[in-house]
Amino acid sequence: MKIFQIASRFLDRKNTIPVLGMFKLNFKDSVLTITATNLDRTFSTSVPCTANDGIVLVDGLRLSALMSKIDDVSFDVGEKLTVKHRSGKASFATYRDDTYPKVVAVSDAEPIVVSGDDLRETFKAVLCGTDEDKVDGRSFRNVCEFRVSANTFTCASWDTQRLVVASGVCVGSDKVLQIPLGAVQTLLPLLESGDVEIREDANHLFVSNNDNHYVFRKTTVNFPQVVGQLQAAKFVEGFTCDASELFSALDTVGTLMDARLKSVKWTLGEDVTFSINNSEVGNVEQHLDVKPLIQIETGYNLTWLLPIVRQLDGDVTCEFFADQVGHTLRVRKSGDIEVNFVVASLRVN
Repeated sequence: MKIFQIASRFLDRKNTIPVLGMFKLNFKDSVLTITATNLDRTFSTSVPCTANDGIVLVDGLRLSALMSKIDDVSFDVGEKLTVKHRSGKASFATYRDDTYPKVVAVSDAEPIVVSGDDLRETFKAVLCGTDEDKVDGRSFRNVCEFRVSANTFTCASWDTQRLVVASGVCVGSDKVLQIPLGAVQTLLPLLESGDVEIREDANHLFVSNNDNHYVFRKTTVNFPQVVGQLQAAKFVEGFTCDASELFSALDTVGTLMDARLKSVKWTLGEDVTFSINNSEVGNVEQHLDVKPLIQIETGYNLTWLLPIVRQLDGDVTCEFFADQVGHTLRVRKSGDIEVNFVVASLRVN
């Protein structure tokens, strides 16, 4: 049963507090409610099952591993939890549920309602504006601002070098939420089609999707007013090309990228040329057969660009904003979710 694999993501795998490595299983009236928590984040859901009533704690990782290999199961709750399936059975030691931490109930506040597909696309985009390797909920660099106004949401992420702003439709009262990057990373592979309801209380963020409920500790930081700055900036069109050709060119020059050298040079002249000059390995360049509208030389971090361009399709327009440092790049994605990807430039040889 896939639901146990989802629940296992919310266990404390470091085993610092043994009970946080357990599932709480509540069998009642042929319905099983599964709860898993590591105190910072919690998952709960209810599924139909065949079993007698009872509440037990069991080893979450081992039960999850077993459930990934069998189907058509039934449960027997007693001194041990017995799991029966077509070709055999297994039993697990159980523990009293009064040792399990109290889980915060889902808030009954008015929700923001968003399509699961739209929210998944949004989260995928905003991760391009954050440093996923440095998750620190106390910094705006690791928080997405989710702003609702007139049944439209705007979700923004910024790490001072990359800005992503995604917008789409929703239902809900005007408000501003801050979604920790850890919650975005956790939810992205779990969101399904169907409505997603987002709620909050003073300390928690609640997300519900198809009877699955997720709870995360809230983080409150001072998120900069970068969305307004983006709207005020005057970008100039540089060139338009096919997204697959752009990705292929950047991916090809990336063969000479290493841990030290991550920048790729952009030369807009007679055509558009991407190049890397690696003094230890050699040189590589790729050309796009397009005529740019401006002539500039600039550069960008390739490890930032590739995840962005990978999300694009069809014709893509690259725009530039010149300042004292260089040329900030903006590419936009249209559709049900509108996305602005903005990347600061680097100096390259």
